[in-house]
Amino acid sequence: MALDTHSTIKAGPVTIADVKVQLGSPYPRHRSDLPGWGALIELPAVMQLLAAIEAGDITADQARAAFGPILADLADYQAEMDRFHRAMDDEIGGAR
Repeated sequence: MALDTHSTIKAGPVTIADVKVQLGSPYPRHRSDLPGWGALIELPAVMQLLAAIEAGDITADQARAAFGPILADLADYQAEMDRFHRAMDDEIGGAR
């Protein structure tokens, strides 16, 4: 179950408003150990960040840090889903 939301990405002087983000996306497991696994971010916003790096407006570190709030939201979402699944398992287990 994925959650569609919007976020503002801020990297140094660059602000990209109303970026479409999806948390809890079903990804293949082969990169599940990497930060951001399970999140989708609007590609034009990512391209805008890359262009800002290329133009020298921001650094790669600033761009990476700009995803911090989205990573925090993803961690909160994943924790909430873990609690939900545990509750469902308890409910199903208790009904047996």
